[in-house]
Amino acid sequence: QQTLSQTGLRNILGLVKFLKHDFFSAKLGGDAMWNDLIAKSWKEGNLAAFCRLRMLLSLLMVRHTKEDIEEIPPPLYVRTYSTMSRRELTSYNTLVSAAQMNIKTTSMKGKTSGWQDSLLNPRESKHAREVLRNIRIACCGGAQMLPTLEEDLWIETIQYLRMRHHLDDVRVRVVDNYLQRATTGELSSCFKCGLQLQTLFIVPCGCLVCTECIDSNTNVCPACTQTFDFDQFQQLQPGLVYKWTLNKWFEDKERESAAALRRQLN
Repeated sequence: QQTLSQTGLRNILGLVKFLKHDFFSAKLGGDAMWNDLIAKSWKEGNLAAFCRLRMLLSLLMVRHTKEDIEEIPPPLYVRTYSTMSRRELTSYNTLVSAAQMNIKTTSMKGKTSGWQDSLLNPRESKHAREVLRNIRIACCGGAQMLPTLEEDLWIETIQYLRMRHHLDDVRVRVVDNYLQRATTGELSSCFKCGLQLQTLFIVPCGCLVCTECIDSNTNVCPACTQTFDFDQFQQLQPGLVYKWTLNKWFEDKERESAAALRRQLN
């Protein structure tokens, strides 16, 4: 027990030296001062050694917060704004438009409710979190969000326009060209405001409008003022699937690196 006690005192002395306590510095005696005031008296069982040690530790064993330490300067906060590249802006707008399309389409008051598929539905919270995660990724660059559409859904959309909504060949071709541009990463203009986006709403009259111009409570086309049925509007929207594609810059770099490696091997 005496050995453990002495070892503990030596550890405390080492801590005091590490903290550079002035009273036990080399210029004031150091180890000799410690032995005279604490270690020797402690070994003899003198109560004064305990009181001295407790007072010393009370000065050292104090929990401090950053507010208590005056030497630490207050933090400096810097806010930096960076301009998004065209690719980042396109991917961001595509994802935001996709979320708005879901919310506006599923909130329309038709004969059938779309609430079960809405991102606002608590049961769809997993998909809502995925949308937010993809939006954050779009702001980091390095990739592009590309809408894709299966061939059977593409054909079904065109047939709806011809057979159910009786659109002429010109208007059908406009929608078909829009789907071609959307699935190849190109932009299309809203017929109402002219905003260029990858994805737009297809109105039964054949107009293409953005999510900012469509009102989920009004069944009137904002571009030509023709009325439409909510349920038919919902059914007409193609089932676009959004996928990440590598940035072409990275693809080019990978091809260049592979070509350089082949040249070195040959």
